[in-house]
Amino acid sequence: MIKFEFTYWILVFIPAAFGSVWLILRFLDRRKRTIALLRAMIYLVLIFLLLQPVLVRIEKKLKKTPLAVLVDVSKSMDLKFSFHKYSRVKNLLKGPLDKLSGSHELSFYAFSSGISRVTKEELLKLDNPKGEFTDIGGVLNLAKEEIAGKASSNGGAILLITDGNHNAGPEPVEFAKSLGLPVSVIGIGDLKTGFDIELKNVLSSEIAFRNIKSTFTGVINGFNAQGRLVRVVLKKEGAEIEAKTAVLGKAGTETLVSFEYLPKETGLLKFELSIVPQNGEINKQNNRREFFVRVLKEKVRLLYISGSPNYEYRFLRQVLNNNPNYEVVTFIILRGLGDVLPFPESEYTLIPFPVYEIFTKEIFNYDVLIMENFSYRSYLPPELLKSINDFVEKAGGAFVMLGGPEAFGSGGYKNTAVENILPVELYDAGEEQFIKEPFRVKPAKHPINMLSEVKGENEEIWAQLPELKGFNRFMKAKPGAVVLGTHPVLKGSDGNYLPVTAVWQKGKGRVLAMAANNTWRWSMWLAGTGKGSYSYGRYWQQLFNWLISAPDVKQIIVAPERPVCRQGEEIKILVTVLDEFYQYEESAAVALSVIDPNGKTQTFNNLIYSGNGVYELLLPAELAGRYIFNASVEKGSKLLGLASNFATVNAATSEDYDIFQNEKLLKELAAASSGAYCDSGNIGDFVLKLKSSQIESISQTKAPVYDSPLFFVVIIVFLAIEWYLRRISGLL
Repeated sequence: MIKFEFTYWILVFIPAAFGSVWLILRFLDRRKRTIALLRAMIYLVLIFLLLQPVLVRIEKKLKKTPLAVLVDVSKSMDLKFSFHKYSRVKNLLKGPLDKLSGSHELSFYAFSSGISRVTKEELLKLDNPKGEFTDIGGVLNLAKEEIAGKASSNGGAILLITDGNHNAGPEPVEFAKSLGLPVSVIGIGDLKTGFDIELKNVLSSEIAFRNIKSTFTGVINGFNAQGRLVRVVLKKEGAEIEAKTAVLGKAGTETLVSFEYLPKETGLLKFELSIVPQNGEINKQNNRREFFVRVLKEKVRLLYISGSPNYEYRFLRQVLNNNPNYEVVTFIILRGLGDVLPFPESEYTLIPFPVYEIFTKEIFNYDVLIMENFSYRSYLPPELLKSINDFVEKAGGAFVMLGGPEAFGSGGYKNTAVENILPVELYDAGEEQFIKEPFRVKPAKHPINMLSEVKGENEEIWAQLPELKGFNRFMKAKPGAVVLGTHPVLKGSDGNYLPVTAVWQKGKGRVLAMAANNTWRWSMWLAGTGKGSYSYGRYWQQLFNWLISAPDVKQIIVAPERPVCRQGEEIKILVTVLDEFYQYEESAAVALSVIDPNGKTQTFNNLIYSGNGVYELLLPAELAGRYIFNASVEKGSKLLGLASNFATVNAATSEDYDIFQNEKLLKELAAASSGAYCDSGNIGDFVLKLKSSQIESISQTKAPVYDSPLFFVVIIVFLAIEWYLRRISGLL
């Protein structure tokens, strides 16, 4: 095909050519016509060349289409029923799929819970896939960024090779729809025949509370099992708790079986929900699931008695109410018994203070007793204070006394049963001073005072907190008490700085004495500077954690970073060490013995110190089951303490037993993205269909005609003939 580059010259030369020919034919004789026509021919050739003709050649050929091949390398691909799944994959890569290399630009990816670019040779060298999960939804989402952006503009596609054992991450069908690329699927694994019963999931909370019922719900799927009766069994630590019978619905529907359990103990408990296997069932390994529930103590009950309405009561009560694990009951004294009022008692909505009920009976139904700026003298005889002593020393309760003009020695507690449990020595009522001059608390180095883990930030926060105004002056801290905060200048009778905040263990319980009742100023200042009241709330929360013996304030703590891990992962074991004054111990000798699920014991002495009293060990979880940790901590020749804990390694995932392919899911994936599905046993037509999806590319080449020597020869020949005719005609 010939095309012209400058076709607009036609508008000038073609009319001129036709005009010249018309004049020649009309007015010239025969000889002159011949000469004129020769000249016209030369003229037309020149016009042709001025139009710059080119010879265009159009070629059509098939273009290689980008094809991303995603190969499942999770553990379930290492299973075998009538054939080994991953061996089938390698046969496909070496055989039918190798034929696609001529028609497609292939790129290979391995996936399980993530995706990585690999070569075909690397896939062929792999013998035993080890991926812990199959996250098809997450992988397609990653493919959207990794593959789709590059391939969509070139007509590319994705080929997914998997058994469809999707067991982690988001549902994949919606991601397939949003890819913008067709996802073709080759299903690996035997198709289900016969009947099967699967315990698909157990719905339960990871947290439960002692003496509060928890519900565990098993989700059962049946394949060709409609109408069958199944027996579902709930076990705790291997012992059967309850069994129920359920009737399975039609295929595609889920049957729910729920159990209620009332935990009586605290800690991490191992449960198992299982379906009793039936004769002829295809796969009996998917009939059971283990799950774990951490049982906590039921809500902590706090009794707060305030001697008068004040800001400390308001702000501290808000902190306590913000903790969902706390149940707070408060009594606030709005008027004293000696106050004379001009109205009858019946006209007041105030209820009488139930002194005897609280201090003889109700007190033992609480975990923490808080008395803030409260003097007992107007409400109960001194002998009733013995109940507070018993509440702490014998019942293991926590007691908090906050300062004020009616607290400590000023409240008459000197030489009473309450002073016996306080960690500070008091002055008599007439001798104790309530000092109103402002002062800034000097914090001790202690975990309770840690308001930030960022290096240097904790000191900065304490330095910025505003001064307190008013505190009860103690004589000194008692031997064995831990002083958390002191006055920066004043000293006690022992020559040490005056304690403002002190704690200790007394009998079975714990006691906090705080000389001030205006820490609310910290919250107000933090909020006023736009920093929120987080540090204020954290400080008080850490105090109460210590008071109720929360696990994070014991002297020696051993705990896994995650209480439940999966086989093949690493267990990170943390041993936190505090000295006898509950300060971080940085130079302890920590010995950690680990008992694995087979009963074998290993001892480790090379734990790494990571700061803040924490020593770490990474332990490979090679076996499924319970690992028990026993920590022994010494400093010099002194034993600081012992601690124990455990972690559970769970291996029960569908990757270990799902031998079939999820044909239903794979077909939905292909249909959602306008792709195609085929079983790995019928691959021939599928490969031909992929080949037929090639894109036809059209290319054209241009060869210039106007610079060909042939046209110059033609012009010279025409000029020579024209010269000869004029010569013989006598026109020269």
